[in-house]
Amino acid sequence: MIEIKGKTTVQLDHESIILQLYSFFEIDVAFFKILRDILFIYSEVSLFDMEDFEIEKEVNSRNHPSLKKSEEDAFYKLIEHIYLTFDQEGFKKFRGELTEFLAAKTGPFFVCSPMILTREVIFLEESQLLQPIEGEEFNHNFDLCFHEKDKFTDINEVTCEVLECKVKLENFFRSKLLLERPIKKKDKQDRNKIKFMVALENYFSSSKLFKIAFTTLSLNVDYQQQWLKKFPALNVEIVCANMIGESIERKLL
Repeated sequence: MIEIKGKTTVQLDHESIILQLYSFFEIDVAFFKILRDILFIYSEVSLFDMEDFEIEKEVNSRNHPSLKKSEEDAFYKLIEHIYLTFDQEGFKKFRGELTEFLAAKTGPFFVCSPMILTREVIFLEESQLLQPIEGEEFNHNFDLCFHEKDKFTDINEVTCEVLECKVKLENFFRSKLLLERPIKKKDKQDRNKIKFMVALENYFSSSKLFKIAFTTLSLNVDYQQQWLKKFPALNVEIVCANMIGESIERKLL
């Protein structure tokens, strides 16, 4: 018996702002594209400059003439609030929560049938944490999982899409996984999680569908794929900002 356990809902620290932002995305996906670019231009709150931001606003208005002035003004006011009131730690938390919110809202990405969404997911086998490598103990969860049902009596029936959310996927690989001698405990945990992902893929190789993907707000998929090649045993997909934007557009139709 394989079970998928986790939470049906989670409380986000910045849920109110994220919901306000998403309401603009539902008006026009161009708002998502603008925010996506702004988050990478001003990747730290200390980089935000009002004069430069005014220029960005003018350029965006020319690039997206369909947007209404009143909606643009309200949207940019919200962006300014984020940069002028958050400290860097709060800003990093906001970006992470936004990435996870968008993945949950716009997924699944690799299956078409209706799916159950579970957060902070763990896998159980016969009511115990699933250990895909004999003699090794893993204790990891995943941000999101879209799955057909909560319990599967046969591993061949398993249908699920597992998402691990990272604002900048290259940072996750470069700073935490390529160190020859990880110093921080978190570095070791991340390396171990990659090992767990590989083991899970092997364990569920006979399932109907078992897909693991990283979700990121980055645009350059080719660059992300170059980092993945450094881990040839890891056969995962990348859900990038473009795929999220396309999913938002489909939901608007």
